[in-house]
Amino acid sequence: MDNNRSALSATSAFAIATAGANEGTPTKEKFRRMSLASAGFPTDQRICDKEFVIRRAATNRVLNVLRHWVSKHSQAEEETFENLSALEIAEELTLLDHLIFGCIPYEEFFGQGWMKPEKNERAPYIMKTTKHFNDISNLIASEILKSDDVNVRTAAIEKWVAVADICKCLHNYNAVLVITSALNRSAIFRLKKTWLKVSKQTKALIDKLQKLVSSEGRFKNLREALKK
Repeated sequence: MDNNRSALSATSAFAIATAGANEGTPTKEKFRRMSLASAGFPTDQRICDKEFVIRRAATNRVLNVLRHWVSKHSQAEEETFENLSALEIAEELTLLDHLIFGCIPYEEFFGQGWMKPEKNERAPYIMKTTKHFNDISNLIASEILKSDDVNVRTAAIEKWVAVADICKCLHNYNAVLVITSALNRSAIFRLKKTWLKVSKQTKALIDKLQKLVSSEGRFKNLREALKK
């Protein structure tokens, strides 16, 4: 799944499948087979409904192509940080955050239970969000530090910044905060040779994202962004 892969994407597969959807009326034999296959649909749709048969043929073609694409790519190489695009990572992070935050019952927000000694009992789901935040932060740091090559580390930092920028567009400000916080960890911040190779555009974007999620003014910038 690297950037040079030539395999069809799901969108491409769909486009190819639908390209010939209106190529004309099916042959008599195909018409007969599709009519038999349409059992279960209302009678008024089946009897002498040539348009219905054509639409069904096009739909079957699309489904067959997509099934083939899914079958082929489900056996692809293991997905890693290097193989996934910044967009794919941002979408997965956003989905994870949605699932985790969506599970929090409203009762846990009462009485600031997450700040009490018995926080794991009073606000277990809120505490899971904290663990998730730390797990993702550790993952980001690990992905950057796992290579000793300065160029690889530079590419990893720039990719994570791109992920954060996409997450901002997806209104996933929690992921933006996680990524910018990870980049400020001492183990990452002290990579002087690596940061020298990070582009000016990426550094400017980091500053912009950090200002967005800054706690200054009780998260003023973030609150303003949420209103838009």
